[in-house]
Amino acid sequence: MHRCILIEGLPGSGKTTFSKRVQTYYEQRGFRVKRYSEGELHPIDLAWIATLDEKSYQDRLNKYPELSEPIRANTKKENGRYYVAYTKIRALPEYPDFYKDLAQFEIFRTEDYETFFNAFLSRWKHFGNHHDSDTVYVFECVFLQNHVNELVLKYGFQDERLLEHLKKLLDCVKKLHPKILYIEHDDVKKGIQRIAQERVSTLPGQPDWFDVVVDYISSERFAAKMGYTEKEGVLRFFADRQRLEKELLPKLDVAHKVYTLKNDYEAVWKAMQREFENDD
Repeated sequence: MHRCILIEGLPGSGKTTFSKRVQTYYEQRGFRVKRYSEGELHPIDLAWIATLDEKSYQDRLNKYPELSEPIRANTKKENGRYYVAYTKIRALPEYPDFYKDLAQFEIFRTEDYETFFNAFLSRWKHFGNHHDSDTVYVFECVFLQNHVNELVLKYGFQDERLLEHLKKLLDCVKKLHPKILYIEHDDVKKGIQRIAQERVSTLPGQPDWFDVVVDYISSERFAAKMGYTEKEGVLRFFADRQRLEKELLPKLDVAHKVYTLKNDYEAVWKAMQREFENDD
């Protein structure tokens, strides 16, 4: 049985919605399930997580005494490092730079690939050796999305180096018989434009979701060279990313299934259920 389910796809493909449904599906059949989203104290992901050494961690506890308890409550110590889910902490007015301060310790801020890779490899190895054997783990967007974005845009990886990186991570969790559920957009441009319209900011002065994404992708090291800048370039990046990820799947030596989303989430879910029943 697959004890590690990785739900992947572009923005708007329903990864969070489907991860919740997968959790419910297995719980109703008597399984113990742990589902993780980005930003939580995650066993393998580092998005929105500050990674601190002993000194940096203690310095933050001293720097923000009124937040010391929330910091501890949202911290996990592993292999001598402190992982802090800092976006889960409600900052106080007297600490206006709290989020900015902790964000500097995100591994996604590094420009060095080896540092990036080793940080993740350590986490995946630890999880592979310390997971609960009686639990089904459900993860969303922590394998392809968060890694392919960085490897392509920041480090300029293509084909073999990208594949090697992903295989080394998967190898850490092979005892859990992982399976990737990939939801592809039938029309990438329309799919991204639809979700962009749904994620319009309601706060005065705050940018819309798509504007933030465009700024992030356009500013990456290899974005301009690859033509992935401005809105049209970012839409092209998403189309290329989906094509690349689908090409990678059969090369990863991992169980996987691709579902095509035609703006009908229920149809995709029914197809997933049939796949689960066949697996059982």
